[in-house]
Amino acid sequence: YTKYYEMLHLASKFYEKNLNTTKSGLEALDYLHKRGLNDETIKVFDIGLAPSGYDTLYQVLKESNYLELDMIDLGLVGSSDRGYHDLFINRIMFPIKNENGDVIAFSGRIFNTDDKNQAKYINTKETFIFKKGNTLFNLNNAKSDIMKKRRVILHEGQMDVIASYRSGLKEAVCSLGTALTVEQVNILRRYTDNVVICYDCDKAGINASLKAIRLFKQNGFKVSLVMLPQGMDPDEYSLKYGANAYLKYFEENIIDENTYIFNQAFLNKNIADITTK
Repeated sequence: YTKYYEMLHLASKFYEKNLNTTKSGLEALDYLHKRGLNDETIKVFDIGLAPSGYDTLYQVLKESNYLELDMIDLGLVGSSDRGYHDLFINRIMFPIKNENGDVIAFSGRIFNTDDKNQAKYINTKETFIFKKGNTLFNLNNAKSDIMKKRRVILHEGQMDVIASYRSGLKEAVCSLGTALTVEQVNILRRYTDNVVICYDCDKAGINASLKAIRLFKQNGFKVSLVMLPQGMDPDEYSLKYGANAYLKYFEENIIDENTYIFNQAFLNKNIADITTK
């Protein structure tokens, strides 16, 4: 698989260079800075920018003598009657890495458009080296901190993981736009049996949390949760109140899973009403 890892590494470096040396890169950097990311964080996560050209990455990979078939298999390039074209265009690029730190896929986020027809995030389709259900974003960076702190923080999205990282919570990971799987739980089990789930507090987030609690409990984990106020996610909270305030809130509001389930059961219900009781 060496040549595949090399091709994905080259694509990642190309996206990084495009972010840091071009005019469109300045706009993307400005967006990231406004979202609270400093240059150090951008570097740690190897964030890049897919250019707005039709086939810019394709041309770069072709010049390096990679085969079109391999580019397509890795989910970097597609083909149509117009020829070969990039699959990620004008998106901020987050490399997804395996536990060893090899780039295995990408997640691309829109940043300078209000076009509701465009998905906010696009992930690389599953390939022979990238299986969503077996992958946790940032585990390659977080594993030493997970073992040091004897816990893992589980979020819903990449920006939440990055918000936690910026606040000093470097043991944070997330799954990739899919429900948590047994495989992911087993991967985490190699590093710790203590998890803090911090998902969104909307209906979908609550349902996902309840499912994740069951999955972790079945696999022998100690489970705690953090609920952020007013339905905010970690990214929004740290942006509004600052990284230190987020850290303080996080550490002071960890509850056990029974309290969480109990709170959810009583949410928006009138306990004084005898029928509800």
